[in-house]
Amino acid sequence: MKASAPGFALSEALAAVHAARVGRSRLGCRWQRPVGDLEGDMAETLSKLRGDLERRIREIEPLIEEHARLRQALEALKGVGGSRPGEASSSARRSPASRPRAGAKGRRGRPRGSGARAQQVLKLVREQPGITIAELAQRLKIKPNYLYRVVPQLQKDGQLEKRDKGFHAPEA
Repeated sequence: MKASAPGFALSEALAAVHAARVGRSRLGCRWQRPVGDLEGDMAETLSKLRGDLERRIREIEPLIEEHARLRQALEALKGVGGSRPGEASSSARRSPASRPRAGAKGRRGRPRGSGARAQQVLKLVREQPGITIAELAQRLKIKPNYLYRVVPQLQKDGQLEKRDKGFHAPEA
């Protein structure tokens, strides 16, 4: 008997019990069987059905437990940061006046390279030409990864040049 689909095993077992009760094979043909044998077959069929049902329950119990844990996690996250499915994103909630216009040029915020970190980098490069990003980070007492966004932008803007392994102020 298959146990792949939950309802399949039950319907097959019930069909077998019914066939045994009315004295028909699964193909619908009548046969002669002693009455005592009918009770033995029915008990065997019911035992097999019970075994299949218990096996299927054991198979799906972990899934039911996982479902309960996921449901609890979802409930715990309700109202905490981020958007939930069906909720508008932050850009969709902005008023039309605050959305960037299609024809607007430039970018919002301060100009690139005008921040305090960029100014500190430029000062150190002028004081010590050929300084590397690792040395800059050490002098600024920060991790180097914070500079891998600032320094390339300064290079792009023409405020720094890379020669050999270090950075230099551009020659006028």
